Amino acid sequence: MTSIADLPHVLMTYLPPFIGMLVVIVFVHEYGHFKVARLCGVTVETFSIGFGKELWHRYDRHGTRWRVALVPLGGYVKFLGDADAASSPDAEAMRRLTPEQRGRTLQGASLKQRAAIVAAGPLANFALAVILFAGNAYFNGTRAVGTIAGELVPGGAAEAAGLRTGDRIVALDGVEIRHFSELQKAVADRPGMQTAVSYERDGRVLIASVTPGTRTVRGLLSSQEAGFIGMRPAATDANVIKTEYGAGDAVAYGVTITGTLIRDNLKGFLMLVLGRGSLDDLAGPITLAQLSGDSFRDGLATFVRFIAAISVAIGFVNLLPVPMLDGGHLMFYALEGIRGRPLSERAQEFSFRIGVAVVMSLMALGLFSDFLRKFGA
Repeated sequence: MTSIADLPHVLMTYLPPFIGMLVVIVFVHEYGHFKVARLCGVTVETFSIGFGKELWHRYDRHGTRWRVALVPLGGYVKFLGDADAASSPDAEAMRRLTPEQRGRTLQGASLKQRAAIVAAGPLANFALAVILFAGNAYFNGTRAVGTIAGELVPGGAAEAAGLRTGDRIVALDGVEIRHFSELQKAVADRPGMQTAVSYERDGRVLIASVTPGTRTVRGLLSSQEAGFIGMRPAATDANVIKTEYGAGDAVAYGVTITGTLIRDNLKGFLMLVLGRGSLDDLAGPITLAQLSGDSFRDGLATFVRFIAAISVAIGFVNLLPVPMLDGGHLMFYALEGIRGRPLSERAQEFSFRIGVAVVMSLMALGLFSDFLRKFGA
């Protein structure tokens, strides 16, 4: 347990990497909005990293106020005619603008331009992830845990099927398996199902019939069954799969892993909506800070991959159709395109209030999940 005397050390260990990660991701996200807005002729009044008390600012030649604020848990770009950092329209301010000035507001831009400006933030996050994953693969290669069996749980399905420490699993039901993470996922999808496991022992490929055990994974509103075979991977150099990449392959890898993470985020969100997700899948600021510090201590390559993964998550969350988030704006624009006119100011204001409540609830749930990890049984 961490004592009060350890608090300064803990803060210095976890906070700098956490803040550094957030600043990078937030800057790239907001710069995506900023750059496309400039290209579309929309005036950007403020580019802020952080919220609250201003620590530093400067104006560029276009009159944009670049600022750094005290609380680095986000940022925003404020356009001409916006009422707030969430880019909700300010009807009174719009009425005071000249026709020429209204044409340089977000509300005065065409529907396609507004959609492009809003979508640019999350897309910039995805682009950052591709670049970081690709660069890391090119310079450092990738490492993954293989499928050589280490410790077997006594009485578990793997041991009962005759598997031994040192066996290397090569396929499940004829589907090739190379990484232990692939093995875990495949087994989890087969609770209680008889499965043909191909494994290599002493240079020969053998086949065993394994029936994964079943355990209950508790979700938020319901539970589901997952399979397991009672096997841990061997903690040896021989069980580490290293892959080197040329420039083209590294870019392809960056695109592939980013796409996979987007898909995984979507699957996790759908499970959460259906009540089948787990609080363990939610990470609040405490957990993110701890993971930031841990990955930073593991080396630059690990920290870069962590930033890339969180950048994907931030981009995905911002695309959710929740008013106040970028996805909420895109939802309003889609409705405007269908209806031929925007929603009323009253409807948008009411929607934004709902959006604030949803976002605050998610943040509270993330904090609750953090406290369960720290203090739960």
